[in-house]
Amino acid sequence: KLGKENIPCIVLEADKEIGKPVRCAEAISKEDLEYLGILDDSYISNEIYGAIIYSPSLKKKIYKKEEVQGYIINRDVFEPYLAKLAKENGVEIYTGEKVVDFKDNKAITESGKEFDYEILV
Repeated sequence: KLGKENIPCIVLEADKEIGKPVRCAEAISKEDLEYLGILDDSYISNEIYGAIIYSPSLKKKIYKKEEVQGYIINRDVFEPYLAKLAKENGVEIYTGEKVVDFKDNKAITESGKEFDYEILV
């Protein structure tokens, strides 16, 4: 949304390719995707209607709803989808740029490049 407001934005991605390797869980709430306005079938692999939660003492709690609560997404499709939206809104994306330090309002990458910033997110 910052890029859409003509606020200069960059993304520094440590990996060479956005979305690969796939890391972390691939579940996300329907509510979050709708709030962000990015709900799209292209990256959804399954619907979530509930969950089973186990406490440390192994007590089980089952949550189940009639309507979709979230989705299992394909991260290797979802992350490039987000990158495409960002680029369309003026965001510059640099891949293969692992940030290793911050100094004097500059993000310094492993390759030695420096990127100026006013606000860091």
